[in-house]
Formats: sequence, C-alpha cells, structure tokens
Amino acid sequence: MKKIITLILVLTMAFPALFAEDSIELTVGTHNFLFVNSKGDDEAFSAISEIVKKTDIIGCQEMSWGKVRKLAKLTGYNYVKQFGWSPKILTKHKVVAVGFMRQGAKIELPNGKQVWIFNVHLPPAPYGPYEVNQISGIFGGKVFDSSSPDDVESLVERNRAKRIDCLEGRRLLKAIELASKDNIPMFITGDFNEPSHLDWTQAAVDAGNFPVVVKWPASVRMAELGFKDSFRVLNPDPVAVPGFTWSPFEKYQTNVNVKGETIPEPFDRIDFVYYKGDKVTPLETMILGPEGDSGSDIHIPDYSSDHRSVLTKFLLK
Repeated sequence: MKKIITLILVLTMAFPALFAEDSIELTVGTHNFLFVNSKGDDEAFSAISEIVKKTDIIGCQEMSWGKVRKLAKLTGYNYVKQFGWSPKILTKHKVVAVGFMRQGAKIELPNGKQVWIFNVHLPPAPYGPYEVNQISGIFGGKVFDSSSPDDVESLVERNRAKRIDCLEGRRLLKAIELASKDNIPMFITGDFNEPSHLDWTQAAVDAGNFPVVVKWPASVRMAELGFKDSFRVLNPDPVAVPGFTWSPFEKYQTNVNVKGETIPEPFDRIDFVYYKGDKVTPLETMILGPEGDSGSDIHIPDYSSDHRSVLTKFLLK
C-alpha cells in the first residue's frame, strides 16, 4: 500500500495536469495605478497591494518598471514587464511564456491549466466622450454635432485610427492572433481610454446617460474577435448598472466646453476585463474605488487612482 501511495504522489508531482480538478476559479482584474499619485507613495502602494492580492492575475497601467518591481516585492506576485513604460501584468501563478512584443503572458494555474492574459493602455487622446461633449484641450477634439450622422461617423473613424490602427492596437491584435493557436482561455484587461458600444445604446441615450448612440470601435473589435465584456455579461442593462470607471474623485466632477461653460464631467466605463473561451464563465464582477464612493462595490483605504478598478471572478472548466 505504501508503494502505491508513493507512486501516486510521484505521478501527481510529475504530471499535475493528469490529476487536476475539472474546474478552477480565477479572479482577473484591471487597475490604472496613476503615474503621479494623489496620495503619498506608501499609501498608494498599500492600496494597490490590497487590490492585487484580491486577484489571481491583474493588468496594471501607468506603472513604471521600478514601481512594478516594488509592488511584486510587497505582494509576492510574479510580474511581466510589457512593451512600453505603462502596462504591466502581475500574477500569483507561474508565468510560462511572454507573448508577441510582450503584449501578454501565458500563465499556468495550480491545476495545470494555462491561460493567456493581455493588458493594454490605449492612447488617451482624443478622448471620445470629451469630443461628444465639446470639451476642448489636449484630450478634446473637434466641434461635434450629435444630430449629424457624418459627425458620428467621423468620431468613430478617428477613434479607430487612434486605438485600433495605432501601434499599440496593431501589436495587441497580432499577439492575440498568435496566441489563439494555443486554443486556451484568453483574457484582455486594460484602460482602453474609450467607452463601449454595449453602453452607448439607444436605451442609454433615452435615459439621458449619453447624447448619441456610438459604435465605439475598440469594443466592437473585441466582440468581432470573440471576446466578451465580463462586466456587461453579468450586468446586461447599461441603464440600470452603468458601471462607470471614470472617475471616482470630486476634482473630476466638472469640466469646461468649447464655449467656456462649466458642465458636468462625462462619466464613462473605459476599464475592461474581457474574456474568450468556451469553458470560461464569469461568476461575479466588482468595481473598486475610494472610501465613500457610491460608484464602487468595494472601498479601498488610501485609494489614489483617477480610475476605478474592475475585478471579475471566473469559473474555468
């Protein structure tokens, strides 16, 4: 009997996938750290450490190489330095490969299953909601008439050029194409700096959330590639649950339009956790933000980012 038990233990260690459970839960998150934090360094890292430790894998944006090393040391997580200064990936699990142009990483889970995670920080300007609301400045754009189909079409084309056809967008699409050959679950996290077409619907326009229906190109492209928006899958009504991630802080509550008028800040959902895979099911999604923030499900002391964070728990069969 002892020999049989010993043999089983040896085989389990040598071939963990053979003895893996059929399913495993996996929490994937996205968090924009904010390059220049509104809190002191210690407080900011304390807050993000708490967020990271709620996840198995998290994509971070606006995080320098030095900061991701510090965060990895604080949490005990592994990290992947992606292309460019901003996006980074952290995980409590084993990193077994890095994707094309360091756009993502292949992660091995405790039961031997593997997944791909991609993380992006797409260009912030021009920012579509500012264009629609005629907010000027470096993130704004041309004068916009929401009743003009030509203006709406031009808006979509400008955003496609800046986020899908741009260098970051092309790298992401190529990395996804190459990783798809593995036929394993894939996740995409990030600050897309663009809303979702799943939110800017006619129902949302009728409710006064947005001035016009827009087929935002980045979210449309994700859908075309077979990726699902985990937050909107679990909260299909954008009027009942808008899920805004920009922005939780009072200093972003107002803005100025091209006429010099002070107007309410156009809040929106621009941070996403996408997923793809026949055996992947989202179980729960949560928005994280500062204490006292009515737009957050979970409140984090000393939260310092200008974006709310998003975490989704999945079941992988």
